[in-house]
Amino acid sequence: MYWMNCQIRIIGLLSFVFILSFANTAEACELNLESNPQSSHFEYNAQARTASPQKLTLRVRNTSSDKCIGVLSVQAQGRDNYLSAASQSLTFRMYGSSNTSQLLLQTNANLQNTVPMSVEAQASETFDLFLVIDSGQNALAGTYASDLDVRFDSKISDIMFNFPLRVETIIKPNIQANITGLGTASISDTQISRNQTSLELGELIPKKSYKLGLQIRSNAPVSIDVNSENRGFLRHQSEPSEISYALELNGESLNIKQTSRINGLSSINKNGRTNPMNIRLSDFGSNLPSGNYSDVITFHISAR
Repeated sequence: MYWMNCQIRIIGLLSFVFILSFANTAEACELNLESNPQSSHFEYNAQARTASPQKLTLRVRNTSSDKCIGVLSVQAQGRDNYLSAASQSLTFRMYGSSNTSQLLLQTNANLQNTVPMSVEAQASETFDLFLVIDSGQNALAGTYASDLDVRFDSKISDIMFNFPLRVETIIKPNIQANITGLGTASISDTQISRNQTSLELGELIPKKSYKLGLQIRSNAPVSIDVNSENRGFLRHQSEPSEISYALELNGESLNIKQTSRINGLSSINKNGRTNPMNIRLSDFGSNLPSGNYSDVITFHISAR
């Protein structure tokens, strides 16, 4: 009998698959504001010919173990301009450097840019922003404010940080005055104008009137205190003789025997606004001695 032994060798492959996963334990970029001029106050002089950059310093700290690399930008919240209670606005620009080469924000052109920014891990960095308010803007005295967002956008991840920044600009009252009519008198100061000028009336004729003007340019309402050194008389230079006169301002007769106050007309426009002024001599007699007669009238102009 014939037998055949068949053997089948079964060869199997046992595979073991190891899935290796590595958890990234590094912290994400984390910026914190260490110092922030959340309410920065500046003064603005509309009469200045050039605008000077005002520095705002931000100090931020990276509390993570990763370096923060990204860009910095500045955005205005709401409307783009400074606003005031008087519903007026000032346009401004924000730069990332003092030489105004890195323009970040320009409100009157609706322009926004970014500048590179990086903070090493576990380190602090200081960043300077420079505010420039365009010169020559006509605006009333008061406080103007803008709420801004200083923003950091990471180039490595989708991380973004916002730092609020409120900037306030104060415009102080400014007065410029000029007498028109019998010559030009320049009376200018930043707060109160009180320089002296001479007005030549020429030959004095009874009942003669002299039409003048008190021209005032101001960014605030003004009050005018008027007084006469001789209490309403032109006095002779050496003799005990005098000639009375009347003074009108804005059509109002002033009692210059004492200090009189009147609300003046002013404008922030280039030529200001003129307050009509009239000097009228009395009907003096012909027996007065010849010579020079004079008085000193003081106009004390102040912002209200």
